[in-house]
Amino acid sequence: MTAAETWLSVFEARRKRFATLPKCEPRKYHEQMKATVQAVREGRVKLRPPRLRMRPQPRPTSWRLTRARTPRWQGGHGRGRGASAARAGPTDGGGDGDGEGDPPAATAAARKGHRDQRLAAIEKQSGSGESLSTGKRYPVIYADPPWQYQAGTTDSTRRIENQYPTMCLDEIRGLRVCGRSIAELATDTAILYMWAPSPKLAEAMTVVESWGFVYRTCLVWVKPTIGPGYWARQRHEMLLVATRGSMPTPLPPTRPDSVIEAPRGRHSQKPAVVYELIERCWPSLAKVELFARMARDGWDRWGLEAPGSGVVP
Repeated sequence: MTAAETWLSVFEARRKRFATLPKCEPRKYHEQMKATVQAVREGRVKLRPPRLRMRPQPRPTSWRLTRARTPRWQGGHGRGRGASAARAGPTDGGGDGDGEGDPPAATAAARKGHRDQRLAAIEKQSGSGESLSTGKRYPVIYADPPWQYQAGTTDSTRRIENQYPTMCLDEIRGLRVCGRSIAELATDTAILYMWAPSPKLAEAMTVVESWGFVYRTCLVWVKPTIGPGYWARQRHEMLLVATRGSMPTPLPPTRPDSVIEAPRGRHSQKPAVVYELIERCWPSLAKVELFARMARDGWDRWGLEAPGSGVVP
């Protein structure tokens, strides 16, 4: 079928359809249709093939253009948790205490005040004791267990036991410090930083659970030089972070980078920068280091090599 024949069929169908319309319809359109059909038949009008056109779709409206423009602290409802807080008003429990009508500065101040109250309550959990031996409890525990490896090197001069005594997994899980378990040593709300070599990661997770904590995240110490290994030569070590109770997160400016780049020390010695990042996160909370190898101001220490601790495992 040619283009002219196609258009003739279209016009003819339209003419027949309009011929059946009520008499009240304007006749001018009918006459124009007849004239167009006659012109096509006589060849006085050249037509192109008809083009299929999609029906125009309504333009979607973005929620960004339709949502309320008024900030939540000026009376708007916003989205997410802020919207429910604005509708429900100030809260005394699980929220941060920010209510409708508060400007951002007042909201930030309220959150900081609420966090300071929580930290003060955690400090009170340490009790009246002044040291490990007098029953003091600690909201910050830093541990570097002496992991024991079953498959040792054939070179007896390179065994870990030549550097320090090691402990098997059951001994670490059931560790007691001054007659108390780790769950008794820690406050009800506390945070644990524990070193775990990558071959001992699965065992370290069971230790975290046995000590009464829940794993949260980890930091990685990347060493400048490569070390030994059976499946892969090790150049990193992980610092597991676990909590118990409703431990608040560190303030954003004090949250550390998850990668620690520091040089190696003597065998199994950890970088001193770790003390600094823990102190930045929790400047006011009592801290204790288990299996300590050096003294540090503001920290209690426990272990065979801990200077002046007076306590041995």
